[in-house]
Amino acid sequence: MTAMRRWLAVVCLVPLLVPDDAAAAVPGATDWARFKTLYILDSGRVVDTGNGGISHSEGQGYGMILALAFDDRAAFARLWDWTRVNLQVRDDPLLAWRWDPVGGRVDDVNNASDGDLLAAWALGVAGRRWNDAAYLAEARRLAEAIRSHLIIRHAGYTLLLPGIHGFVHEERVTVNPSYWVFTAIQFLSRFDPNLVWDDLMRGGLALLVEGRFTRHRLPPDWLALEPGRPPVPSPIKDPVFGYNALRVPLYLLWAGIRHVAGNDVLAYWASSGSRPPPVVTDLASGAVRERYAMGGIAAIQALGRCATGEPVGPGAFALGEDDPYYPSALRLLSLIAARRYRPDCLW
Repeated sequence: MTAMRRWLAVVCLVPLLVPDDAAAAVPGATDWARFKTLYILDSGRVVDTGNGGISHSEGQGYGMILALAFDDRAAFARLWDWTRVNLQVRDDPLLAWRWDPVGGRVDDVNNASDGDLLAAWALGVAGRRWNDAAYLAEARRLAEAIRSHLIIRHAGYTLLLPGIHGFVHEERVTVNPSYWVFTAIQFLSRFDPNLVWDDLMRGGLALLVEGRFTRHRLPPDWLALEPGRPPVPSPIKDPVFGYNALRVPLYLLWAGIRHVAGNDVLAYWASSGSRPPPVVTDLASGAVRERYAMGGIAAIQALGRCATGEPVGPGAFALGEDDPYYPSALRLLSLIAARRYRPDCLW
């Protein structure tokens, strides 16, 4: 498919883009208070309770976005202060992706571009909302670093490298489709005016059209691209639709985008009927490896129903009793996405 045909295939699926302010007040203040109690330390460190208690740039970014959504300036300040001191330790403004509580330090200094996008977006919104010059300056530094180091043109696409190191192998580039946080890219395209952000938006949407596999047309966690060849699941990663790619419909709908990839994922989960939805699916065989009644999936499904105009109520996004950090974060992110995209569904 030519670049023009890819763009035409995508543009007809994008009926709505959302306004600049990423953080309108939303229902769920009680759940936000509980989230802070369960997963955010007084220091501002977000604890991934399902992953050995580590912290990572993605979690810090999610926490900052949620603090904005609930207009919690004190929590935002603690979250960014911990992130700045403990993760912004590279030679560039990008964030080291992983902090290990065992050693009390970063144990992998490589960055993760979704965490960088989330932090830049959050800082830009916070700087504008609270008239904070320091936040605005940090947002610009991060945006410029993402643009300079992580956005490349390859195999006919504008791509977001998942990190500076480890994803370019001669002619093959590996990307993670779920790292395209489309609402963050929308914001940065206005905050840091440069056509590359619009190109990145188009590149991600085109990949989600062409990079779907099995009869259910599922996006992979990791996708490989080489010039002159169609996208394929990365041969150096596990070829699955899994814990990364399940965020694809969330990020699309959060940005007000109805897209075939998001629709396919929602339809796949719905096909499970009374069984727990598939969380990990082998893209080579189509076999379900793991099912899990994860509350985050239920919340993304509720967001999908919101997109069709079905009222679901804020209770559809309430935190569960036993969910660890990641499903709980997905619940609250789905809530603020619903409030932003279809507030009428929260009756």
